Amino acid sequence: MFHSLSLEEVVATVRAADALAGVTWAGPLLTRTADAIGNLRVRLDDRAAGRAVAEDERGLFFELRFAEALHLAGATADYEVNCGVGESTVDFRVRSSPPWLVELVSLRASDAVQAATTTDGTFSSLVLTTPAPGAPLAEKIQSEEGEIIKAQERIGEKAYRGNRPVKFPAPTSDIHMIMVDARGFLGIGGDRGDWVQIANGPENVQPEFVRRWTNPATGQSEAIAGLYEERCPGRASPTVRERIHVIGFVCEKTFEPDEIARATFYCFNPHLADDAVRSAWKVWPLRPAD
Repeated sequence: MFHSLSLEEVVATVRAADALAGVTWAGPLLTRTADAIGNLRVRLDDRAAGRAVAEDERGLFFELRFAEALHLAGATADYEVNCGVGESTVDFRVRSSPPWLVELVSLRASDAVQAATTTDGTFSSLVLTTPAPGAPLAEKIQSEEGEIIKAQERIGEKAYRGNRPVKFPAPTSDIHMIMVDARGFLGIGGDRGDWVQIANGPENVQPEFVRRWTNPATGQSEAIAGLYEERCPGRASPTVRERIHVIGFVCEKTFEPDEIARATFYCFNPHLADDAVRSAWKVWPLRPAD
């Protein structure tokens, strides 16, 4: 392992940088990641050499692999684009008709997940339990329910931070997407049921898998609301509901060049679903074959 990266992720990230070499629109991203990629190359040659991978570099490596996926799909994009929302920028503006504004976020294993993970030799185990009614705060936080709410907060920060909207303007003709690197969620990435509840809520999740928690606004136990739902108490939820058309979730396992395009699961905002979004989806360059 290279700090928190597997050998497969390191090899795939270096491969992505090589694939993007000479791609004009990817130049700013390659410049930004040049030192980090150079460090990975050194460590591939000699794992005892080079420096440890910085925690924030993992998100940049995901950006490289996402850019590679766009390039392999024949798409072009602009990197770090100011869309008129203060000084904030969106990671990618994919040049299509209509354009897609895409912001990436990498979910990291939370302190609670790390505290609940035990290692015995080569094996690791993670135990998160559903809190009982009236459980102390520490127990509520160290639970799968707590991890869903934390994931919602991390995703929501890509649209609303510091008591104001960021990155994404009010929708016009562009399609707005938050792309989630979910590998750090629950330590294993979660599954489609988790992702649906995070974004859309519990309605289309099998009842036995619906996560419940005490709503701080009502004090009542209820199913955790999705970011798109009007009843969601998260501060970012209204902005997500008003400005984000799609949230994509991907949990890379093989790190093959086509994995992001093949394995991303998309959750659409029912409040912004219209003919324009449906038409745009048909030409989204990373749309899965199924």
